[in-house]
Amino acid sequence: MPARQTGFAIILCLLLSVFVTAGLVSASTIQAQDINVYINGVQTLFPDQLPYIDENDRTMVPVRFCSLALGASVDWNAQKMQVTISRPATASLPARQVALTINSTEMLISGEGPRQMDTAAVLKNERTMVPLRFISEFFAAQVVWDEPSRSAHVFTLGQSPEEQEKIIKAASTAGAELPRLNSAQNLQRLLDEYGLSGNGIRTDLMKSALPVQEQAAAPAPAAAEHTDGVNYSGTNVQVQGVDESDIVKTDGEYLYQVKNYEIIIVKAYPANELKVIARIPLLQHPREMYIDHNQLILIQDAAPRYDYPYPAPLDSASKSIMPPLYPISHNRVLVTVYDTSDKANPVKTDEFGTPGAYLSSRKIDNSIYVISNENVYQPFEPVYSINGQNYTKPYDQIRYFPDMRLNSYVSIAQVRLSPNGSKLSLETFLGSSENVYCSTDNLYVAASHYRPSYYREGLLQDSESTVIYKFALGGGVRYVNRGLVPGSVLNQFSMDEYEGYFRIATTNQRWSTDRSSNAVYILNADMKQSGAIQDIAPGERIYSARFMGPRAYLVTFKQVDPLFVIDMNPADPKILGKLKIPGFSNYLHPYGEHFLIGLGSEVETVGKATRATGLKLSLFDVADVNNPIEVDKTVIGTSGTFSEATGNHKALMIYDNLLAFPATVYQGEGGYSSFEFQGAYVYNVSPQGFILQGRITHLDQQDYLKAGDYWGGNNREIRRVVCIGGNLYTLSEGMIKASQNGTLSELNCILTD
Repeated sequence: MPARQTGFAIILCLLLSVFVTAGLVSASTIQAQDINVYINGVQTLFPDQLPYIDENDRTMVPVRFCSLALGASVDWNAQKMQVTISRPATASLPARQVALTINSTEMLISGEGPRQMDTAAVLKNERTMVPLRFISEFFAAQVVWDEPSRSAHVFTLGQSPEEQEKIIKAASTAGAELPRLNSAQNLQRLLDEYGLSGNGIRTDLMKSALPVQEQAAAPAPAAAEHTDGVNYSGTNVQVQGVDESDIVKTDGEYLYQVKNYEIIIVKAYPANELKVIARIPLLQHPREMYIDHNQLILIQDAAPRYDYPYPAPLDSASKSIMPPLYPISHNRVLVTVYDTSDKANPVKTDEFGTPGAYLSSRKIDNSIYVISNENVYQPFEPVYSINGQNYTKPYDQIRYFPDMRLNSYVSIAQVRLSPNGSKLSLETFLGSSENVYCSTDNLYVAASHYRPSYYREGLLQDSESTVIYKFALGGGVRYVNRGLVPGSVLNQFSMDEYEGYFRIATTNQRWSTDRSSNAVYILNADMKQSGAIQDIAPGERIYSARFMGPRAYLVTFKQVDPLFVIDMNPADPKILGKLKIPGFSNYLHPYGEHFLIGLGSEVETVGKATRATGLKLSLFDVADVNNPIEVDKTVIGTSGTFSEATGNHKALMIYDNLLAFPATVYQGEGGYSSFEFQGAYVYNVSPQGFILQGRITHLDQQDYLKAGDYWGGNNREIRRVVCIGGNLYTLSEGMIKASQNGTLSELNCILTD
C-alpha cells in the first residue's frame, strides 16, 4: 500500500481535485456525496447536509456531527447566530471552548485571543458548516486522505502511522467499528445531546440481573428432507429461503395456529381426519410462530416489567412520604421453543427473553433472528433472559451510532435451534429502527431520521431521510456498515438486495401532498450510493413497491394509479415505462416470469376528491417493459370492502395457479354500503386473468342477521387460507374448514373455540 501523507493542504487539494475532474461549476453548491469522513475509524454520516467545497477551496463539514463523534458538546445561540463547542479535558489535553459566529471568520477561544479562519462558518439547511481544517486543529488531530476509498480519516488519539494504517484498511474493507457506550455517564451525555434525557443518571437500575456473556451459538444441525410426498402452501414470504413468522403454519400433515392465549395443533391431512390433537395454554400475549421439523417456536409479548428508580423520600417537615414518580416500563419479547415430536404432547424445551418491544423476525435454516426496540430516556442496561435467568447487557457491549437519532436500544437476537438445546446470542445497539428487510446473507434495519427546519421566509419545512444499518448473518450477527437516503420507506417491500446491491424506494412527503416526491436509490456493498432516480411522480406517494431481479415496480397514487417499470442498473437506473389506471395497488406479487398481481382499491373521482369503491384485484403483464398493460381486473364489493392481505402479505395465499385471501365485503350504491360477506375469495389465475372459484365463509345465517349493516367481527372471521394435498383449509379463531379445490364443497369442519 502506498505511503500516506498527513497534512491539511494535501487533503484539501485532493478533495478539490475530485470536483474539478467531475466538472465543478459552482463549488459552493456541490455536495461531496462520494467523500467519506472517518473519526478514529468510525464513519460519520451527515443526514441532511453533506460536506462540500466552498469558494475558498475548503472542505466544509457539519460541525455538530463531527463534534459529537469526537466527544464534544455543541450549543446554539439563535439570537447571536453563534455556535459554541466545548471539548472536555482528556489525559493529554486540557478542556477547551470555542465560539463561532455565522458568516464570520473569527474564532473566539476561551482563555486565548481571537483567531482567524481562512473561510467563514455558514448555515446550510440549518446546519453550521465549518472547514475540516478547523475541526482538526481544534481537536489537535491528524488527518489522512485515503484515495482508494475516497475517505478523510481524522485521528485524535495520537495513533502511530502503523495504527492509522490498520484502521484505514479495516474501514475500507469491512466497514467502520462502532463506538461502545462503556458507561452510564457516556449514555447520559448522548441522551442530553439529543434532547432525550429523563431525570438523570441512575446507575443502580437493574442490578438484579447478572452481567454475563451470551451463550455461544451452537452449530446448526443439517436440515432433514421432507419425505411424506404431500404438497402444501407455506407462508407468503418476500425472499425465497427466508421464512417469516405467522399466526398459522403447516408441515403438510398438521396445522399449527396461534389464537387468543393458546396454540392449537390440528391433524389436517387427510381432510377426513381433521381434529384438534393438542392445545398449549399461554400466559403471555402470543404474536406469531415458526415451525422447524419437530420444533415449534413461538414469539410472545411478555408482561411489562416495572422499575421504580426514584424511592419515595421522607419529608422532614411534614413527616409524610412523597408519592413516587411514574415507574419505568420495560417490555420483553419471549421466544419459546417447543418439542413437538409427540404432537399430542408438546414440551417446552427453551425460552429466551430479548429486551424491548417486538419489531420483526426472520428464519434462515436453523437460525431465527428477532429484532426488538426499547425506548431509552435515561441510562439503564437492557435485560435479557435464558430459561428464566435474567442477565444484563453491559454498557461496554452496547455499540452506538454517533451521528444518528439515539432514542432506543435496537436488539438483534439470534436463536440457533437444536433438538439438544437451542442457544441465544444477542447484539444491542443504541439507535432506532422501524422497518426490516432480510436476504439470506444480510439483515437491513431501516429507521427514519427527521428534523424540522425553517425557510428564511419563516415557513416550516420538514427534512426527512432514512438510515439503513447493514448486518452480516451467519456465524452470528455482525454490523457491516450503514447508508443514508432522502425520504421514508413504506414497508419491507420498499427494500431489496440483488447481486450485492441494496435497492430502496422512498417518498419525501414534505408536510403537504403537493410537495411530495418519490425516488429509488441503489447502494453498493459498502452502502454508498451508486445510482438513483429522483422526483418520480411529484405530488404523489408510493402505495406499493416490488423488486424483481433487475427491475423495480412502483405504484404511486393521487387520483390515478401509475405503475412504473424501472431498470435498476446500478450505474444507470432509468424508468422504462408506466401505466396509468384508476385506483391503486397496496400489494404487488410476482407471478410467472413477467406478470404482477396487484391487490388494492378501485377508486372514483368526485371533483378533486377520490374515494374507494371496492377491493381491486389486477393482473399486469410487464413483458414489454416500455408498455406494461393491465391484462385483467376484478372488483370486489363497493365502498368499505377491505382485505387484511392489502396490508399484510401473509394473509394472501398463492400456490401454483391458485389464489386466495380473506375479505370483508360491503355492497351498496350512491356512496352508501352495508355489510354483505366475510370469508375467503378463491381464484384460479392464469396469464389470461382471474376466474372466481367461489367464496368460503365460516359465518352462519344468524351471524349475518346479527351483523346488520356493519361487520363488527367475531371469532368466525377467516384470517388465513392454506392448501394441503390439493384441498383448501380456511382458519378463523373458532373454526377450521376443509374444502375441495375446484368446487369448494365442504369436506370437513371442526370448531376450535
